Amino acid sequence: MPAFAATAGMTRGARLDGTPIIFYVRGEKGAEVAPVAGAPALPDRYKEYYENGAIEGTVIKINPDRTVVLDRGSDGRMHAGLRLACWDGKDAEVLSVTDTTALARLWYYADSTAGPHVGDVFSTGSGWVAPRPELEKRYRYLVDVPHRPLPPP
Repeated sequence: MPAFAATAGMTRGARLDGTPIIFYVRGEKGAEVAPVAGAPALPDRYKEYYENGAIEGTVIKINPDRTVVLDRGSDGRMHAGLRLACWDGKDAEVLSVTDTTALARLWYYADSTAGPHVGDVFSTGSGWVAPRPELEKRYRYLVDVPHRPLPPP
């Protein structure tokens, strides 16, 4: 939901080239659904993303315990408990913040392929990148992710 709110707010209903964005809504099967205009009806906790966009942070340090330091803190709207995603299949959960940095723990999934790198960008979501649902099986370390063996050449 933060990714949808940030994307909808970023565009305010129009693409960069000025053409309108159409958000599809679900209606009764076979029913006509009228085009949607104006701001989406969002729960209060997501309005911040619509109004201010996604929250992003870049990895500036990887600690020996495999936590990472992000370049944004409370001044950049980060807070403990915030969940962020990286485009390559890993998520971060913010553990603590200062004014200018955040400490985050990483989570890996069955399709995760890379560990952390300085310069990785994590976001609350925009476009197709969004944190995974909490119910999805996750792993603390990349080495714990069960990968299927590659077929012989």
